[in-house]
Parts: sequence; C-alpha cells; structure tokens
Amino acid sequence: MNSVLHLSTGGLSKTCVGETNRRIILTAVEIVSRKGAIFLQENVKVAVQHNDEIGYVEYEQASKTIKVVFDNAATHQIIESYLASEHRIRVPGEGLLDFKEVTIRPAESVDNMKTALTRMWEKTGVHVDWSRPVA
Repeated sequence: MNSVLHLSTGGLSKTCVGETNRRIILTAVEIVSRKGAIFLQENVKVAVQHNDEIGYVEYEQASKTIKVVFDNAATHQIIESYLASEHRIRVPGEGLLDFKEVTIRPAESVDNMKTALTRMWEKTGVHVDWSRPVA
C-alpha cells in the first residue's frame, strides 16, 4: 500500500492508496524524522474542571511528560497525583461484554493517558471536558 502525506493548516491527512482507498485525518500531531523514518506523535491537551474552576492537562508524547495547569493548588495536586499513579482498570476486550483488567501508567503512552483521563472523574471528582477547546 502506498501512502501520501498532505500537510495543511488544518492538520495532517494521510491518503492510503492500494486495494482500498481511504483517508485518515490526524489532528494535533507532529512529524518527527528519525533515521529516515517518519513517526506521527500525538499530543493530548484537554480542559479540566473542578467546582467552578477551569484548567487543563497536557501530555507530550515525545518526552512522555504530563503538565497540569490549574490555579487552585489543592486541585492541581489531586490531578497531578492521580496522573502520576499506576491504575488497575477494566478495559473492553474482544466482545461486547468482555472486559479485562490491566495496569496502566498514564505517562507511558497516549492511549494510557486517555484511558486514565476517562476514569479521573470517578476517582477524583475532577471533570475532563473533552469538547472544550484548549489553546
């Protein structure tokens, strides 16, 4: 399968040409060249809210770092501690009712970070607002 990368101000798109023609739109990505290979790195930046206060959490894939921006020091510490901890989480398996328990460390990968964020409200009372744009 041949791939063609298109870079525009709206993000990066990849058109795969082969047996099937499909277009994959990738947003919030960086292109990093290492030894001639191109890797797409996704950074996650989401708004968080606790009571009437708003901040955000940012994950940078290249350095595997998590940055918490929240004015309230107590809430900042709650978020930071939660995201620095290891978690046992039940995640979907193969079937509709099939779940398996896994251990995740949020800073290890984008997928782990996103999974941890989906459980943060239940564990800390801090709401992740996936739809709120963060500049």
